[in-house]
Amino acid sequence: MRSGAPTKRGTILFYWIYDYSTAGLGVAFGVAFVVVTWAGILLFRPLVRRWVHRKRSVNDLIGFFLSAFSMIYGILLGLLAVATFQSYSVADDIVAKEATSLSALYRDFSGFPQPMRDTLQDSLRSYTLEVVNVSWPKQKLGEIPTRETELIREVFDKLLTFNPGDRREEAIFGETLRQFNQLIEYRRARLDAIDNGIPSILWWVVMIGALFHIILLWLLDMELHAHLLLSGLLACFIGILIFLIAELDHPFRGHVSTGPEPLQLVLETTMAK
Repeated sequence: MRSGAPTKRGTILFYWIYDYSTAGLGVAFGVAFVVVTWAGILLFRPLVRRWVHRKRSVNDLIGFFLSAFSMIYGILLGLLAVATFQSYSVADDIVAKEATSLSALYRDFSGFPQPMRDTLQDSLRSYTLEVVNVSWPKQKLGEIPTRETELIREVFDKLLTFNPGDRREEAIFGETLRQFNQLIEYRRARLDAIDNGIPSILWWVVMIGALFHIILLWLLDMELHAHLLLSGLLACFIGILIFLIAELDHPFRGHVSTGPEPLQLVLETTMAK
């Protein structure tokens, strides 16, 4: 599955951006909005002056509507930017908690007698390696990994074969089960976040709002150099902001994404042999 393929939730409008470099695509978004704005100004300038600006007061009226619309549209983009950044931060937090839970579970296995101890620890290490080396590249493409489900089920099945022989082992077994359930919760939250994003209908509102904003810029009447400069700056910023929201929309996808570094640290430290 390519990163442009739709998933069951979120938007299908911007999945293709995850196939390209972040810096180049950010510049492309800004330039594209400027080009569309400038092209409209140059193309419609004679018609606007002839049909719209028959009175001088019309320019003031358009400016008033542009200011009001910019405020409403700016609030929408600002809220979306905050929401996507929070989603990105939550994804980072989920990965950190999953790594902490893996580390604690691996240490809990140290309290089991041999050969159960090595069997459980080796199985958990295999699961962690699968997540880092196989599941993470799939997540960046928007795919839900499946092999790790089988591995974590194997760990659970092996854990259930243990029969505590005294109260100490009963206490360790109970704590291990609790820690294992926490790991499952964090893993489930990570998988849920892979295809969770801004709904498509909201993206349509954003794009229609951007079009209306550009049309209002076309309708202004001022000296051409000032018109191109001011409208270009505003259009460029809107394009970059929309790109930023789209790039952060899915925290596990693309180049700007949550990485497996906390899990790798657990492998290199706690699970190192």
